[in-house]
Amino acid sequence: DHLLDAAPQAAVVPKPKGSSSKGRKSVQQTVPGPVPVGAVQAITAGGRVATILERKQRGWFAVALDGNVNDEGGAFERKSMRRPMFAPGQDALLDRARESAPSQQSKRPQAGAPEERAAQRQRFER
Repeated sequence: DHLLDAAPQAAVVPKPKGSSSKGRKSVQQTVPGPVPVGAVQAITAGGRVATILERKQRGWFAVALDGNVNDEGGAFERKSMRRPMFAPGQDALLDRARESAPSQQSKRPQAGAPEERAAQRQRFER
């Protein structure tokens, strides 16, 4: 006899289909989160109101969706959206959204004048 044969075993309960939690939070918000001062609102391509929290790099916008639910996202979901995901004709509105704070991960500073760069190059070549 093996020692584990007498130990109590936990019942195995299969997960219901479609309840995968990979890469997504399963928390449903019922109230909107905090909105920064100066945030603008735009209409998504699906007709929802999106509060633009900030304009990120490379054409992305951080938004908080309205309290409705559709294929664009859940109620009060915060997500990133690109310009084509908004209804047409809102370019001026989207351009007014506040820009995100500069990244703390900056590249190392470059030497200013060409003479300084040449002097650095000579030091490294030795």
